[in-house]
Amino acid sequence: MNREGGDRLLARWLQIRVGDRVVVWQFYKSSEDTEPFGSRGKNYDENTFKEFMSLTFSELYEAKVKGVEIKDLPETLLEKMAKSAYDEYLEAKKIEEERKRKVIEV
Repeated sequence: MNREGGDRLLARWLQIRVGDRVVVWQFYKSSEDTEPFGSRGKNYDENTFKEFMSLTFSELYEAKVKGVEIKDLPETLLEKMAKSAYDEYLEAKKIEEERKRKVIEV
């Protein structure tokens, strides 16, 4: 997803929990950012997780260090995984904001 100014939203995986097929992603506003603005652990189905674990070390390392661009129309497995985690992050953030508004209104 390109934002104003040409910056790209990026996701870098922070943690892989094999037992429950979870990848924890952190989200960055640009490749220069060192601090994430959010994170989300995403549970993947067995097939997706198997594909993820079959990626080469260099692909996984690059996704960890350089990140994966979050695109509106993801093409690669890593892009699709990062996008789905980011979508869940946005949905959770929206629900939390609605909850805060309800608490303030009461």
